[in-house]
Amino acid sequence: RIEAKIGGFELATSERRSQLPCGTMPFAAPEVILAGKGWYSCMAADVWSLGVLFMELNCGLKSMNPHIPQEGKQTSGAGTLLGEKCPEPPSHRVAHKIQELFGEASFVPKFFENIVPEAVGFKEWLPKLVSKMVQVKPDNRIAAAELQELIPRYL
Repeated sequence: RIEAKIGGFELATSERRSQLPCGTMPFAAPEVILAGKGWYSCMAADVWSLGVLFMELNCGLKSMNPHIPQEGKQTSGAGTLLGEKCPEPPSHRVAHKIQELFGEASFVPKFFENIVPEAVGFKEWLPKLVSKMVQVKPDNRIAAAELQELIPRYL
């Protein structure tokens, strides 16, 4: 049995909803990037991020980078974390590009055509599961509880 635990506690919260734009590109859900426009579900945003992580782990690290516009200049002062300069949050243009890209039904299956040899055994089920995780509309994403039940069945 394989068990993986992934954590990034610099932004951990027990809140169900947030208005804060946070996260790392390209893992941030579109609604997180657009956070100034209202509340978003933290759990739905985490499901999105895990879906993108599955894409990168199975198709190569930074494999999302060519698809996501990179922008934002480096800031200093209050925007630093552990002495490192943090980039400004991406613009709404980036969020809309992500929504457009992932809104295409063929994007995720086509992305998985480049699966790494070590992950070929996941090719039958993983693209379908990830497609449910990276739905542009958070209400259409698979729920975390359902995801928690499904993943052990595949492994």
